Amino acid sequence: MRKIPIEILIQLLGMVGIIGSLIFVGLEMRQSQRFALASQQQARMEVWTEMMNGLTESGVGFSGLLKNEVPPESEVAAENWRHSIMWVFENDYLQYSLGLMDDSIWSAKTNRLKAVLSNCEAREIFDLRKGGLRQEFVNLVESFPNECSE
Repeated sequence: MRKIPIEILIQLLGMVGIIGSLIFVGLEMRQSQRFALASQQQARMEVWTEMMNGLTESGVGFSGLLKNEVPPESEVAAENWRHSIMWVFENDYLQYSLGLMDDSIWSAKTNRLKAVLSNCEAREIFDLRKGGLRQEFVNLVESFPNECSE
């Protein structure tokens, strides 16, 4: 057996160390990107829900703006809440899919989403807005039984 010179062994260990460091940096960058995506989505969701709150205080329904209709004032708050909750659930879905939410919490959120969507008005709002929601979230919601379909 041949002896490996100490200089070559040191160089080999140095290269392994550099490769390990690069892998670690890559993993850290990937995690930072996930956090940035989640943070951006959270900020967008907050803007939309604040807008819904402003519309509700003004007595204006969001669907009315989209469909050029004016809902009765007594229904405005409930309708705007349904719009807001879609953004919240979409945000929750992204947090979960990025690994930032525990499975048990996501399970509870999914049960609540199913309960909300059992309301035909909420399902109608989902159908109205699904073109602007994350496709994976839309696929999830569409996998739930639709008790409102004709």
